[in-house]
Amino acid sequence: MAAGIPQATTNINEVSVALSRQSQEVVNTQKVGAFLDFAYAAYLAIDLYFEEIGGIYTDILDDNKAVVLGTEVDVTTLGGNLALSVAMDVIQARRDSMEGLAKAGLKNENKLWTLR
Repeated sequence: MAAGIPQATTNINEVSVALSRQSQEVVNTQKVGAFLDFAYAAYLAIDLYFEEIGGIYTDILDDNKAVVLGTEVDVTTLGGNLALSVAMDVIQARRDSMEGLAKAGLKNENKLWTLR
């Protein structure tokens, strides 16, 4: 056996698992709390889009540099403008895909509610 590699235990007494109704309720509440409806997902798409665009424009106005897709670019150069253009396309495409999925979900939900 190699030194420094921890061994898995097979003794059940060394394992502490709390299986009470309260811990199960917390887990279930967290699962349901993370579930979003389709209208809220469409709102999040728009909110995220404008938050990112606003952050980029604020950076540009402050010092002619912007953090685009994790990289700082100088927007006064041709390469910086190209990177900014690609980033704007990516941000717009993400918004469109998020809104499209939300609208498709809303249409399906509407059809389910109107079935007779």
